[in-house]
Amino acid sequence: MTKLSFFYVFFLLYLSSSLYLICGQELPLKTPVKLPFEFECENKVVSTHASSDSLMKAVFFERDCGATTSVSYHVILLGVDEEFEYIPDKIIFTCKRLNWINISWGKRELFIDVDCGRIYKTIDEIDGISVEVRLKSSKREKAASKS
Repeated sequence: MTKLSFFYVFFLLYLSSSLYLICGQELPLKTPVKLPFEFECENKVVSTHASSDSLMKAVFFERDCGATTSVSYHVILLGVDEEFEYIPDKIIFTCKRLNWINISWGKRELFIDVDCGRIYKTIDEIDGISVEVRLKSSKREKAASKS
């Protein structure tokens, strides 16, 4: 493989993986790219938060796809008995450059208080559960308290 074609394939891989991380959708290519290696991401569950009725759980996890992308942070909503599995359609929140996150439940609401650099995905409602993302910024709060 020539250097030019290697960089072209690498660029397509990088673009495709970035869009998949951000949107949960694959890049629509007319010709599928066959790569000589397997590309896998590591998902690490950070915390699990059961609903007050113990029927659902919010799972907060980080996703690391290697050196070409930064770690992304996600919240996925599952049934309380479901095992964790990366399913893009069930992700309700995605961000990068996370400073902190707090996840809590109401009766049929899930609250995500978060301070992060960039939010890529939020869902307002899923499976009859309303989701409220409340942005917090420690930098803004510190600046406001100084003035």
